[in-house]
Amino acid sequence: MENRRLERVGEEIRHCISTTLISEIADPRLGFVTVTSVDVAPDLRTAKVFVSSMGTPEQREKSLQALRSAHGRIQRLLGDALTTRYTPTLQFIEDPAVKRSIRISALLNEVLPPKEEAPADGEPAAEPASPPGPPPDASSEGEPAE
Repeated sequence: MENRRLERVGEEIRHCISTTLISEIADPRLGFVTVTSVDVAPDLRTAKVFVSSMGTPEQREKSLQALRSAHGRIQRLLGDALTTRYTPTLQFIEDPAVKRSIRISALLNEVLPPKEEAPADGEPAAEPASPPGPPPDASSEGEPAE
């Protein structure tokens, strides 16, 4: 029961912060930031806000700095939106899952052979490769086996 409540509160915080970033924060350092998840402490006093952002490592760091500098305003707007006794203290953290998925994708691209591209419109599709083994016997088609 408690875990479900924490998930609901975390989802509400994620939604409020996402909306606030779109409509209220106009920091040019912010860039393209996505709030991926929020982990709320059981006492609802602190919340870790995991974010991902596009760009170079320097741009991502600037986005985190922008979030940290807008922390007070974001937390005040969050307090207005939440109906909890306490407004959680927010801690913005770059989501490590995004980096990990990019790294795994790069490793898979190195190991796996490239996919064949689909033909462009108007070009006939290539014949599928025949299965390995002996070619089918043309004389036995349509005749029952003995």
